[in-house]
Amino acid sequence: MTHPLDQWAAGSHDAQAVVHLLARAFDGVLAAPGRPWVITHDGWTALNDDALGHAAVAAHSESERRILAAAHSLLTGAPVDLRWVTTNLDRTSATALVEAVAIAAGLAEIADLL
Repeated sequence: MTHPLDQWAAGSHDAQAVVHLLARAFDGVLAAPGRPWVITHDGWTALNDDALGHAAVAAHSESERRILAAAHSLLTGAPVDLRWVTTNLDRTSATALVEAVAIAAGLAEIADLL
């Protein structure tokens, strides 16, 4: 599946992992244009890591905050409590998280098996 953020993420396992996670969890609503952390300018789409970090603690559902915190951690290296992140995730979001970790580790082929 291609996403407008794919071009921005090209060449970085971490960025590719974050795009994968945001595009797959919650049917992709966290990677949709118009989100404060999804920046589009002159046909170029990118993620704003500061806005992503702020969103991880702002007014979203608890499950969305967990996914956003994991995405921010993958992108910036900020610490995150994995026990908190993985609590009560739906199957699709949990699978997307596991796949994202594999992609960040440079093991995209594992993500394809899930």
